[in-house]
Amino acid sequence: MPRRSFLALCLLTSACTSLGPIPGATGASVMPRPSPGFELQAGIVPGYYLSQATSSDDSEGAALVQTSAFLEPGKIIGLEGLALGARAVGGGDDRGHLEPMLRFRHGLTDYFAVGVVGFGTHAKGSHENASYSMTRSGLEVGVDLRAIPKNHFLEVHLLGGGSLTGLSATGRYCQANDGYGTDCGENPANAKTHVAGAYPSAFAGIALDVANHLGPFHGLRAQGLVAAGTMPSVRFGEQGSAKSWTSLGLTLSLALGAWETSRGE
Repeated sequence: MPRRSFLALCLLTSACTSLGPIPGATGASVMPRPSPGFELQAGIVPGYYLSQATSSDDSEGAALVQTSAFLEPGKIIGLEGLALGARAVGGGDDRGHLEPMLRFRHGLTDYFAVGVVGFGTHAKGSHENASYSMTRSGLEVGVDLRAIPKNHFLEVHLLGGGSLTGLSATGRYCQANDGYGTDCGENPANAKTHVAGAYPSAFAGIALDVANHLGPFHGLRAQGLVAAGTMPSVRFGEQGSAKSWTSLGLTLSLALGAWETSRGE
């Protein structure tokens, strides 16, 4: 196999370094609830790794491991729909990082809701002789359409939205003769780069809500997402034009809180 083909193949496999997880969707629900509570979520979300910026492939994406939580005081503080949250994102060769989030959601009707989520963090990591340091922040806008009448047993929701992430990062890695990154192994890093820019993404999905509005048990949600966006590209240590990525996600959420009664039933 030619050396360049081998390197390209390596970059697409789990044997190669995967550092700097960057989610393309938060997975946060924007359908409001009438009572204060909190939500816990775990699963995989669509996104990419910062290290993939040095790859020759222009359509890479990754399923990133994420756990998150939101606390929504609601009527207690007189700001219904506002919630404080955080998520831990990791995967690949990265130990992951913690990121705070702020969410506001509002129901326009019993069937349609909108919301925004702000997020941002500083993170760094290393594996073998490759390393990175990045600062990123962004804003996500989401919509949630309840596709069937509201009920206790099962609700189907259609999801959509988009985000814009501002990114500034530096990295040290191993560069092959063709200018793209490769696994360092025991070799010292021989390249350094800096990337910066604003990168959009969009997502769509479907969610199934079960056991809704049952007193303090606010519901269980399973959702699947598909997302696409842009990410940095690097060759010979220099930033080039943005390239695309696509990925999938699947999460499970549990919502608990103050005693809740359903409305409109």
